[in-house]
Amino acid sequence: MHKILLHIFLLLTLSSCFSTEIMINSNLSEVNNLLSSIDRTANLEIKELAVIKNKKSGYQYLFLFIPFSNVIITNLDEMLLKSSILQLALKGYKIDDSYNPKSPQFTIKLLDLRLNAFDFIFIRKISAHVKIKLTYQENNSSFLYTEILDGSSSSYRPYGFERHLIFELEKAFSKAWENSTLKLK
Repeated sequence: MHKILLHIFLLLTLSSCFSTEIMINSNLSEVNNLLSSIDRTANLEIKELAVIKNKKSGYQYLFLFIPFSNVIITNLDEMLLKSSILQLALKGYKIDDSYNPKSPQFTIKLLDLRLNAFDFIFIRKISAHVKIKLTYQENNSSFLYTEILDGSSSSYRPYGFERHLIFELEKAFSKAWENSTLKLK
């Protein structure tokens, strides 16, 4: 009986050994209504993201400290673009489809990203942290503003599956933008 329980425990434990791949929905439909009411336009550039070169964004830990598998985000660049478009829309800007030299320029660079899941026996802590470098330049002028945006989010879930990981990551992106001191309106 003990051997059977041990095998079941090992099977359940090792079932999380595989990488968790997260696919983020980059649909901008919820932003479209907001964008239709905005007149001011801006240019947006997303710099090369060294953080996502290896696609590994974090780990799943067993019993808090044993790294058991990787968390991989396949389209993080799309999530960063969607988040940036939404947050700039909330600040009163919509992004030009083509470059306009008369519009202000926003440059976004992802400096750090961590998305981890800590497994307890019947509960999971999901933790997300992002650090973004935001650069703002007005209409090709010499005025240049740079700021580091930092955001974190975490929660405890009975089961922390892909949608919960995505939710915490989106919350971390939103909190990073909320922490911005850049006042544009």
